[in-house]
Amino acid sequence: MDIDRTWILSSDGPRRYDFFGIDRGVSFCAYTVLENTNKVWLVENASSDERFYRLPWVNNAMSCQFYAAASIVVNGMKLGSVAVVDRVPRMDFDKQDADNLLNVSEMLSVVLSARRQSYLHI
Repeated sequence: MDIDRTWILSSDGPRRYDFFGIDRGVSFCAYTVLENTNKVWLVENASSDERFYRLPWVNNAMSCQFYAAASIVVNGMKLGSVAVVDRVPRMDFDKQDADNLLNVSEMLSVVLSARRQSYLHI
């Protein structure tokens, strides 16, 4: 994330999104990063969520219906998130899934922190 946009830096699966940057004010990631918690942020059905049902990527061909994310934190600063997105609502995202997503975000945080430290010592 930067001051204006949320950037999609990596994706897997069929390419459903024709954009890589989203206005930060209307992105799922902004909620994840601005939330004052280190828990998984979950939207099981974006079409029925008052915060998101009007967004263009929720109710068109992109159809982002499910979103789960965990923040990537380095030295106390939230840099972004690792997220799972689906075209259909998902009510089966359980505690094990949330723990797995948190583990991935923590691994990324450790790697980025180590990279930062290596640059500071050059």
